[in-house]
Amino acid sequence: MIYKYSDKTIEKLNKIIIKEFNKAKSQCISGFDELNYFKICDKMYKRLDKSFKKYYSALVRRIYEEYDGIIDEIEEMEDLINNYYNTPNALTEYDYEKELERKKDRLVESLYASDKGDMPKAFDKAKKLLANQVAQYSDIFSFISYIEALKSRGVKKVKWRTEGDYKVCSVCLPLEGKIYPIDNIPNLQHWNCRCWVEPI
Repeated sequence: MIYKYSDKTIEKLNKIIIKEFNKAKSQCISGFDELNYFKICDKMYKRLDKSFKKYYSALVRRIYEEYDGIIDEIEEMEDLINNYYNTPNALTEYDYEKELERKKDRLVESLYASDKGDMPKAFDKAKKLLANQVAQYSDIFSFISYIEALKSRGVKKVKWRTEGDYKVCSVCLPLEGKIYPIDNIPNLQHWNCRCWVEPI
């Protein structure tokens, strides 16, 4: 299943997020210069962005190769994924780059408005919001790279599949078993959607 790789990526990136946030929180709480809040957070988010993209690239490559995407086309595949960083996504309703910047700015604003005792809450909230974004984009990139691998194999039609368990929601359930041309597959239906498609 494609999402097993997504889960591993999410796990690794969450560890990186926790480490970076703990470091930045410590610097902000122990520091005396409020002007450094922006500088500390800006550097942290830039490092995180670099890590995210590195792991997303590895995730895309892993899934694309596993599902028999033509390896000569992997650079085109990665170019396609790179376009998703600054294009509004139908599911999240924002583009990755702008949202990352917005999350950083919101954290900085929260820090300026907080006293030292409230800073851990501001960091915890920002960390949770960022982890949600990371998890969703891991799933989106998994789905996209899987579809592109199927296309490179010459698959023309696919069947929509749910997890088939009691957790399947009322939005996804009606799609179970529906057949779509591979160039006209619906997007993932909601946050944390784990639907997939089966080549036919």
